[in-house]
Amino acid sequence: MVEYGLLGIVQSSRSQRLYRMTNFFMLRCLIWFDNSSFLCTRVYAFNTCAQRDQLWQTLMGLGATIQGPWILCGDFHTILSADEKMTGGCDSSIDTRELQALFGSLGIFDLHYTGHFFTWCNQQSGFSSMYCKLDRVVVNSAWISVFPSSLNF
Repeated sequence: MVEYGLLGIVQSSRSQRLYRMTNFFMLRCLIWFDNSSFLCTRVYAFNTCAQRDQLWQTLMGLGATIQGPWILCGDFHTILSADEKMTGGCDSSIDTRELQALFGSLGIFDLHYTGHFFTWCNQQSGFSSMYCKLDRVVVNSAWISVFPSSLNF
């Protein structure tokens, strides 16, 4: 069982690439340990659907080249389903459908998590409060094959 923190793993990677585009940030690292490797991608998507489109396209291109375990984490700035928001309106249904389509095309899914479900709050109280799950850790099936007991917490 590997017990590294993600920061420690990233610091020991053999190759990495940081993308700074107008509409997103993305860090891609190929991480080696125990004669194995996996790809770790960290993203930060911006607020609007139009701004996120460039990131989705970049991830589609990257996903087409992935042949092993892949973990993708960060702030996607949109929800995957209606139950990922409580009160208010974090995202439109168009944003949700686009994220669902991206995940389906890439064959990625949420890594099982423990702890708080909602990752963002607008810091308001009463009827103005809003909670959403905008940050997530997703993996491909190759990840689960290699790391079957992985958890996001």
